[in-house]
Amino acid sequence: YKEAHDYFQQALDMERHVYGPDAQNTKLANTLKNRGALCAKQDQYKEAHDYYQQALDMYWHVYGPDAKNSKLASTLQNHGFLCATQGQYKEARDYYQQAL
Repeated sequence: YKEAHDYFQQALDMERHVYGPDAQNTKLANTLKNRGALCAKQDQYKEAHDYYQQALDMYWHVYGPDAKNSKLASTLQNHGFLCATQGQYKEARDYYQQAL
C-alpha cells in the first residue's frame, strides 16, 4: 500500500501543478476520493475522513450544494460506510441520506 500512497501523492501533486494549488475540479476530487478509499482500506480512518471531506467539498463547489451526481453520491456512500465501521451511526445515516 505504501507504493499506492506514493502514486496518489504524485497524482495530486501533478494535478495541483497543472490546475493550480487552489483548483476545484472533478479530477482532483476523484483522486482525493480514491485516496480516501485507500486510507479506509488500511484502517487509516482520520486520513480517509479528511480525503473524503476534501472530495465532497470540491464536488459541491463544482456541482452546487443541491447537486445530484453519481460521483458525489458514491463519495457520500463511502463516507457513510467509513462512519458506520467506526460506530458513528448517526453520521453514517446522514451521509447515506444525502446520497439518496
